[in-house]
Amino acid sequence: YLVYLGRNDLAISVLSPFAGQTNLVPMQQANILVWLAEASLNKGDKAAAIRYLEDLNKRNLDTSTRGGPNPAGLAREVLPWLKGLTLDELKLPVETGSKAFPLPQEAKYTDAFAPLASVKIAPGKGINPDDARVKLLKTKFARFGIKVEDGAPFTISINEGKIAAPAKEEGYAVSVTRNGAVLQGHDKIGTTWAVVTLIQLVDQANKAARICDIRDWPETPQRGPLMSDWRSVEAALFTKSSMVADQETLTQNWGETPLRLFTVLEPCRSCAEFGINFYAGDRSLTMYPKYPLTSERTFRLHCGVFSKIAEAGGHVLFLYDDVRYPLHPEDVKINKNGAGQDAKYLTRLFREIRKKAPGFRMIFCQPFYWGPYYAGIFKAMEKQGNESWAEYNRSLKAELDPAIDVFWTGIRLVSHDIAKSDTAWARDAYGRKPFVWQNRPFPHTYHSGAVVDAIPWARMHDEGLGSELNGFAYNQYSPSCAIPIAAWNEALWNQAQSDARESVKRASELFCGKGFFEMLEPGSKAFYEIDGYSREGQFTPYILKNLDRFEAAVKIARDAYDKAVKAYPQAKIYNCGGYGYGSTLSYVEDILKAAKAAKPDYFQARFAAKIAAGRELAAKEAGFDPAKGDLYKSLPDMLGGEIADYYNKRPKDPASILLRGIQLDQARVNWLEIPFEAETPGPYELRLSGQVEEHRDVPVTWRILLNGKVVHEGLTGFKQGERAVAAYALPGDKLGKNNVIRIESTAPGGTPWNGPWIMIDYAVLKRK
Repeated sequence: YLVYLGRNDLAISVLSPFAGQTNLVPMQQANILVWLAEASLNKGDKAAAIRYLEDLNKRNLDTSTRGGPNPAGLAREVLPWLKGLTLDELKLPVETGSKAFPLPQEAKYTDAFAPLASVKIAPGKGINPDDARVKLLKTKFARFGIKVEDGAPFTISINEGKIAAPAKEEGYAVSVTRNGAVLQGHDKIGTTWAVVTLIQLVDQANKAARICDIRDWPETPQRGPLMSDWRSVEAALFTKSSMVADQETLTQNWGETPLRLFTVLEPCRSCAEFGINFYAGDRSLTMYPKYPLTSERTFRLHCGVFSKIAEAGGHVLFLYDDVRYPLHPEDVKINKNGAGQDAKYLTRLFREIRKKAPGFRMIFCQPFYWGPYYAGIFKAMEKQGNESWAEYNRSLKAELDPAIDVFWTGIRLVSHDIAKSDTAWARDAYGRKPFVWQNRPFPHTYHSGAVVDAIPWARMHDEGLGSELNGFAYNQYSPSCAIPIAAWNEALWNQAQSDARESVKRASELFCGKGFFEMLEPGSKAFYEIDGYSREGQFTPYILKNLDRFEAAVKIARDAYDKAVKAYPQAKIYNCGGYGYGSTLSYVEDILKAAKAAKPDYFQARFAAKIAAGRELAAKEAGFDPAKGDLYKSLPDMLGGEIADYYNKRPKDPASILLRGIQLDQARVNWLEIPFEAETPGPYELRLSGQVEEHRDVPVTWRILLNGKVVHEGLTGFKQGERAVAAYALPGDKLGKNNVIRIESTAPGGTPWNGPWIMIDYAVLKRK
């Protein structure tokens, strides 16, 4: 409280006597030291603040609480910013093969190298001796053992106008000869990329630079992660990510205390020095609580905090993604709904801040942040907020300042196959090119990643995607997800030349070094195989049937991980965090443990009530009559697919299985097999109960095979959103005693979390 009042000396005098008392509980110790640091920083004594936080760090206290403050964690986050970044915390780049990353648009490489025993820097227009790019060059060259000194035989010319950079945003040119390197940027960030490229061209072991000529620019304007820490600036530099964001700054829920605000403003300043855009998001200023936009106090609050960010060279994420409705009662009373005020308010706020900070940017995440697919949650929000989706979009198009970007997750909440028709819809709906917010980009169970997954990002989207967007942000954390982010960034930088496997291989070398990719790739491939057995941590009948194969795949994944982490300790930083390799491994090992303990009739017992419900439905809907020799097949009899957990929560419904669409990154759980024994010769009719969900309004299709022979290929005969029964003839001449029906989805696109999908409730094999 004293710190908030600015009475810093009094706060320090009150707390200081207790600073050394280690007999207090961890939370008390941490709070005392943190508030001493807060008071010190508030009075301008950064050195004292650092001392208090270093003392706290040395005590190694655990103050983490669910939903509560974590002062010891705050100290760990704040200290690197207070002490100042070296931009060599990650020791990047580890290995580049002396070539630029991402793949340049135009590059003429040679196999010749120029020696770099020592170099001199010749700064040109806009480049001062203390320029951040010059410091970066000196820092990296010092670690490489390359001296920077006057009179050196190799000259690095920066922006002296000796060559022309491509006249495009972020464009740069680099020319390396035996006597020197010429770097030229089209703009501030282009100059940064020229310097980064020169560093990437260095053979560190031999202190030499590859002789080459490069002209380069990105195809997608802004690219980067939505969550970050102090190491993210270095990661952004060496992957050429033009934006870094923190959608949950340390001020969120806890206010703009001196330390917390410093961790927001300092990355703004650090990124701005390189021309990288840093975006700060704080949902406690937008959603929690719901401030009335009709109040001038709200406007002054937003303007005050956001102006500080803008003055530091940063930008703002204004987020309404989780909870927008119901609006504040005063807003409803005056403006009726969000369409009546949100766009107007943001335009006024944005323009007010730009009066003093003309380069300020804002990205708005509106409540209806995908389309054109109309989701059930949209209907609920419309009802709760007295809102119209179409009218809200109309207000954005007509009333939101055109310089404010709008987040969009694609056709759905999770979209992995953005088409030009989708971006055209968004551009028309919002009155501007959309800024993609990529949700759940990883391919494995619980949308986790195996670090070196070869995700064919460039092929999953329509050609030329970058020109249709104002930016592309990954809803992942840097640097923990830096390797896949780097690979995706290459696809956005140079879509036509990007190769999924080569991109992630080079990205993994950039962060961990040669050999890391080859050591971990078998684990990634094992996870792709495991994905065919299970989704979202499910133990399935297919696993029980193929337990030996499943266990072998899990062992491959475990062995690869253990070897890679042992050989490359820094790999723990790049594990993709809570959605990473370690998490994925934990999920599948838990499944394996459950499978090995399960009895043969596990699924019959687990779904007994739902199997009975399905049999009853089958008699009513599909004419199932066991007295006539009909066979009934339910979830325990079906091998493959994904257990439909959401639908299986309904107690009176049958146990259902989902088949997903065909996706480029893997086969997924888009097929199932039904073994059955025909006691007597003759034809059968296969009657299937289920429903479908379409994707892009394209009818859902499948292929049905009997003992490897196609008996049907085309529409499913199911309805969307309601159960139906479809029948297919099984010719007697294709039947034997032991048979297998295989059902394969042939519907393209989608993701593992939405359509297209086929849900099968049960199967009846009816004697004819």
